[in-house]
Amino acid sequence: MTVIALVEDNLELQEMTARFLRGHGYQVAGVAAAEELAELAVTPDFYLIDLNLPTISGYELIERIRQTAPNVGIIVTSARERTEDITRGYEIGADVYLTKPIDPDLLLAAVKRLEKRTLHSPERPDTALVYQSSR
Repeated sequence: MTVIALVEDNLELQEMTARFLRGHGYQVAGVAAAEELAELAVTPDFYLIDLNLPTISGYELIERIRQTAPNVGIIVTSARERTEDITRGYEIGADVYLTKPIDPDLLLAAVKRLEKRTLHSPERPDTALVYQSSR
């Protein structure tokens, strides 16, 4: 079963998104902050990341993930819809950038496409991430 790490500090939105994805056969590990990723009992196959997080930004989290797992799939979800924000998301390593509110069918299509590319390719991507505080 595909494991998605859902990093979303809005707990209501996190739960709704997780429930939706679980209903489509995905295992979802939801966390409200980047630091909580180190506590996951499972290794994510890819990440669904909000940019506005409480301690470090989603941008910084993506940069850290790319340092340790350059091929893992990353979907950004954000209310930031300015061209500069979207461009920055892609430049630092997002595979997909979706603006909120997100149509569930669009999210599912992005997840399925990314799953197909990253998990069913002959060269399986890096999946391990150990969050390390910069302190």
